[in-house]
Amino acid sequence: LEFRRVLFRSSLVNNNVKSITVEADTLDAMWKDYAKGRTVDFLKMDIEGAEYEALDGAENLLSHTQKIVVAAYHLRDDVRTADKVALVLERAGFSVQIDENDHVYGIRV
Repeated sequence: LEFRRVLFRSSLVNNNVKSITVEADTLDAMWKDYAKGRTVDFLKMDIEGAEYEALDGAENLLSHTQKIVVAAYHLRDDVRTADKVALVLERAGFSVQIDENDHVYGIRV
C-alpha cells in the first residue's frame, strides 16, 4: 500500500510497490469544516515524516492553536524534519523546543 501526495507528485514510501491514489485535504480546510474556526487548545501530530508538508497547509489552524507537539524524528535528504518543523512553528508565533527524541513542542507566546 502506498500513499502519494498527488498535488506534488511525491511519495514518502517505497516506490517499488503498487500504488493507489487517495484524496487529501489541508489541515486548514479540515479545521474550518470540523472545528468551525474555533481555537484549538492542543494539537498533536505524528504522520511519519510528512509533518512539514502537512504544516504547509495549516497556516490558519496554527494561528488559532495554543499548544502543539509534533513527532518529527525523521531524516529527509539528510535534514532533520524536527528542524524544519521548528522553523515553521517559530514563524507562526510559537515558542519552540526540541527534545532528545526530536519531538517539537510549541506554545503560543
